[in-house]
Amino acid sequence: MRTHGFSKRGEEKEDEGRKGKEEEKERRRREKKEEDSFDLRFLQMIKMRMEVRRKMDLVRMETGGKEEDGSSEDGD
Repeated sequence: MRTHGFSKRGEEKEDEGRKGKEEEKERRRREKKEEDSFDLRFLQMIKMRMEVRRKMDLVRMETGGKEEDGSSEDGD
């Protein structure tokens, strides 16, 4: 006797396939989120370095280009 639609075994395989695809999508989402988080931290680090260099350049200009011992007045 023929049945319309899927057999029980076919439905199980389809459900497993669907679950596998959903798990794969979730894994990709997590990896993407981790990469974005790393990229953001990296960009923030670069931004901080640029700010420090800019401040150091300002200090050099104010002091007339004299090299300091590396310590700053505000403790940075």
